[in-house]
Amino acid sequence: MTVATWTPDTAPLQGLGLMRLSDDGWGDDDRDPARLVRAAVDAGVSVLDTAEMYGNEEVVGRALRGCRQDVTLCSKFGVYWGPSGRMDDWSVRADPATVRSAIDGSLLRLGVDHLD
Repeated sequence: MTVATWTPDTAPLQGLGLMRLSDDGWGDDDRDPARLVRAAVDAGVSVLDTAEMYGNEEVVGRALRGCRQDVTLCSKFGVYWGPSGRMDDWSVRADPATVRSAIDGSLLRLGVDHLD
C-alpha cells in the first residue's frame, strides 16, 4: 500500500468530491461524467474523492482513463447500509479483514492498481 506524504509545498490545492457522479447520461455532452472529471483536472483539480458506498467507482474508473497519473485518488469505505435501506439503518466496520476487502474491491471497481 502506498501512503501519500504531503508537505505544505506539495499538498494538493483543489479536490472534487464525486458522491453525485453517476452513469446517468453517459455520452450526453451535458451529463458525461468523463467530461466532468477531465474538465476538473484540466482546471487544476488534483484530488478526486469517491467511496464504495457511493456506488460509482466503476464510473469514476472509466472517467479516469487517460488522466489517472494527474490526480491523487481517494476512496472511502466502512459504512454499510442495513437491510431496510433506510438512511438511519447503517453501521461502520473497520476491522482489518473489512479494510483489506474494501480496498481490494475499490481497486477492482476503479480499474487502478493503487489508491493514493
